[in-house]
Amino acid sequence: MCYMGHRRFLPPDHKWRSQKAQFDSKRKRKGVPKRLSGDDVLNQLDGKTTFPHACYTLSKDEKKVVFQWLQNVKVSDGYSTNLSRYLCKLKGYVRNKAHLEGLIAEGYVADECLTFCSRYLIGIETIFNRPEQNNDRCPTTCDDTPRFPIFSRRGHLSGKSVVRELNNTDYYAASLYVLQNCDEIEPLVQEHRNILVDLGVNVDEMHRHEFIFSFKERIKKLYNDGNEQVNKHVRSLAWGPDKRATHYPCYNVNGFRFRTKQRDDGKKTQNSGVMVRGEYQNMSYYGLITDIIKLRYTKGNFVVLFKCDWYDVAQEGIGYKLDRHGITSINRTRKLNTQEPFVLASQAIQAYYVNCIKDLAWSVVIETKPRNLYDMPANEEEPYQEEEVQRFNTHDAEANEEDDEMY
Repeated sequence: MCYMGHRRFLPPDHKWRSQKAQFDSKRKRKGVPKRLSGDDVLNQLDGKTTFPHACYTLSKDEKKVVFQWLQNVKVSDGYSTNLSRYLCKLKGYVRNKAHLEGLIAEGYVADECLTFCSRYLIGIETIFNRPEQNNDRCPTTCDDTPRFPIFSRRGHLSGKSVVRELNNTDYYAASLYVLQNCDEIEPLVQEHRNILVDLGVNVDEMHRHEFIFSFKERIKKLYNDGNEQVNKHVRSLAWGPDKRATHYPCYNVNGFRFRTKQRDDGKKTQNSGVMVRGEYQNMSYYGLITDIIKLRYTKGNFVVLFKCDWYDVAQEGIGYKLDRHGITSINRTRKLNTQEPFVLASQAIQAYYVNCIKDLAWSVVIETKPRNLYDMPANEEEPYQEEEVQRFNTHDAEANEEDDEMY
């Protein structure tokens, strides 16, 4: 067996060159072809062959779509860099346009040196010891009186506040949400639900309409009977919040900086997205903050709530979907019709939404990580300290001396 055309590699006087019947009915007179170099091959292909584009190559129209998407994307504060602003900073290092690169490098090195030296300055505010950007520490005017966790003073409200009266629907929904999320009165909540179960009525509906009044009457009775568990904070919850609430545009808590959607509309960043992890089947709920409300109770207590527009994530494929990488996308055209629009600020996790290029009705959910907060292992063994190791070594040495004396 031989390959067609390979007789030209045989010696010129080889007998197979003259045979026709055994091959392609032709005599082969051609000699060995010239061996081509790489340059010769490229010269032959020049102007004749078009190499295919890479799979990630974008057309001109596709590039415009991507650039437009990058221009419109909004993320949370501190999680992206303004490249144009940084380039302006680098251009500020230039004093002579004849040496652009050298002056930029020189200025950058000088800035890095100053940053390094600032770590050793004491008593001077630098970028390493100044207050955090998302400072959620309680103001110095807060007292240290022990309170229920729901009355925690953690968090920092900011922006121009407005005091206005809540409508009846929001007032009742906010009051009920606070009661149902207070661990100290959970037994009373469960007791009321058990009573409704025995009555054979719609438990959720009746509980939502009657619990506030039932709880107030129950606490009043226990207080008159001299029950010691009815302290001032329980009575504060029973009397309910003031109907005149204070509304804020910004609130820092849990390492996040939250803003209302109205405040976000005029900014380049997005801090109104909120995410809450639910207890049912580990489902998460996503929404946008429309209002930040501070409810005032008696005895100096208050609770901060977020009023949100929630997205409908009840059905996968319609309200939300998960891709093969576990990334969640939500349909922003579907809103959840709920009678509980509120969430405690302490329960909220910040998220932002990035529009999909192919379908603008869908957005990818990006969960924001709190700045300068870390999840540390709960049961991690503590390493031996030097003093402990020395103490153990001393104990072992004394034990060895005692053994030597015994023998």
